[in-house]
Order: sequence, then structure tokens, then C-alpha cells
Amino acid sequence: MKDNNIVAIIDSGINYEDPFFIPHIEGGISFIDEDSNQFMDENGHGSLCASAIIKENPKVKLYVEKILDQNNLSTLDILEKSLIHLINKKEISIISLSLTLTSLSEEKRLKEICETLHKHNKIIICTLANGATKSYPASYKSTIGVQGVILEDEKSFWFNNSKEIQAIVDTNPYLLKDNHQSYRLFGKSNSYSAAKFTGMLSKIIDENNIRDIKDIYSILTTMARRNEWNGKDLTTSKRFPEFTPDIKYDQNVLVKIVSIIKNYLCIEKINYLYEHNLFDSHVGLNYDNSFGLLHKIEQEFNLNILDYSIISRYDFYSIYTLAALIKRIKEE
Repeated sequence: MKDNNIVAIIDSGINYEDPFFIPHIEGGISFIDEDSNQFMDENGHGSLCASAIIKENPKVKLYVEKILDQNNLSTLDILEKSLIHLINKKEISIISLSLTLTSLSEEKRLKEICETLHKHNKIIICTLANGATKSYPASYKSTIGVQGVILEDEKSFWFNNSKEIQAIVDTNPYLLKDNHQSYRLFGKSNSYSAAKFTGMLSKIIDENNIRDIKDIYSILTTMARRNEWNGKDLTTSKRFPEFTPDIKYDQNVLVKIVSIIKNYLCIEKINYLYEHNLFDSHVGLNYDNSFGLLHKIEQEFNLNILDYSIISRYDFYSIYTLAALIKRIKEE
């Protein structure tokens, strides 16, 4: 590996046979398979996180370390081995950890490993456990802990290196590549936010040609939308999806969308679709079946979607946001 701004992603591996990922993979290793070269993703989490990184920095190069099995499980010992493996890899500038430990009986060694990596000028980006205020290694001073919140806009982030969890990132879910060469909505979690911030930071490093951690923290502080926040700020969404976007609706389009949803999700009361969001439990749309619905719409309206990763949960929110999405795609 010749590049000196490679992101190491420690997760469940990646689908290294997918043409989407192949150009970004600079190598990899498995710490749980008999063949260490077999870092194939068996549960999808690693591929989704990698896709989130790529979405933010399409030129990113990845070194993949597989430590999670098909059930998304691992051990502290394996995590420590994977981090030690990266200490002397000079080409690695960022380590992405979209996984976490909420309690440690023996955390001293892990903390020391993270401090050593920090001294080797490697930035470790870690997810805060969902629903927690403290988790490891996100809460260490030697790492950047990341939490997801709906912010002012999707490119916003907050940063304050003096806080225990230093970065707050927008967490609106997008369609991202999974481990089956398909797509699913991924987001509204700290795992997604940590991966997203990894991609954002790798792009900042590339564009500003910086490598020193102090310089990187300085530019993050300058670029952040906010440097101060409190607990209340983290529980309040800064924006909401529009149920009826401000566009002129073609009623024939709406009727066709309703028919597609009715058949796809087996909805009996179609009037309900005109008044409620599609993620309502009485409708049944969710993160796993959204791409299937989009594929039906794509076929029925003869759409040519070149990049699914531009489509978010907000585009699926109602029949009206889907109509706006169709209009937008046709105009591109």
C-alpha cells in the first residue's frame, strides 16, 4: 500500500467481490477466520459502514480488518489484536470503529493501545453505544467519540475536542450497499454516524493535505457548525421530513404510487396512505424493504437511478415525498 491516507475499518469485513467496493480496497485481514485473507462480510454491518465512508469520500482507500462474526459478535482480545496490528502501518491515518463496549472489567490494556496509536498519529473514530452516555473506546481522550443526532442539515457536524464525545453527526439514513450487492436504508444509529464522520474526515485530510493530529483537530473545530452543546441539544431534532414537499403534484402519479405501495405492502385501506407517513406501523415500510419498494417504482415509472446513495429515509416518508423524488430523478 503506497497511499498514506488509508482508512482502516474494523468491523465484520466487506464484500470484496462486489464491483462497488473493489476499487476502494487496499487490503485486509480476518482475526476470526482460519484463513486470515478471508475477510468476507457475513452479516452486512461492515459493508454498510464502508459504503457510508465511501459516500462521503468517493476516493477513499480502505484497509479492512474483520473482527465481528455473522452474529456481530467478537471479543475484547480480538479487538485489541486488531488495533495492535495497525500500530506500525504508517499508511493508515484513520481507524474507523463502528462498534463499542459499554462495560469493561479490564480496560487498561485497550486504553494503552489506543494511546499508542494516537502517539503514532492515527485518529481512532469510535461510535458511542446507542442510548448510552459512555462507552469504550469512544470515551477515551485518545479517540474521537461520535454520536448521531438529526442536525441542521445533513453535512453539518459539531466538534469539540475537550468533550468526552467530541463529534456529533447527522444521522438521517441513506440507501447504502450491503453485503449482498444490494441496498438498504442504513442510519439513525451511532454506528452509521461514526462511519459517516470517518468518510468526512478522510476527505478533509485529502483536500487540506494535513496529517498532524493537532492540525486536524484545529480544522475540525473551525469547520464545525457548533463547538458547544448540552444534553438537551442532543435530544432535539433540528429538522423534520416534510410530509408534503412544496411541489405541484400530478394526481396520476400519486394514484400510481399508492397502487404500487398497496400491492407491495399488501395495504387494504389506501386512504390511509394519503394521510400518514409510510413508516407508520399500519403501513409497514421499514429499512429492509424500502429498496424493494423503490425498485418497483423505478420499474413502473421507467426511472434510471444512477446513484441510489443519494436517496434517504426522507424521500420514502410519504407518497408525496416519493412523488417529489420521481420528479427530481426525471429532471436530472
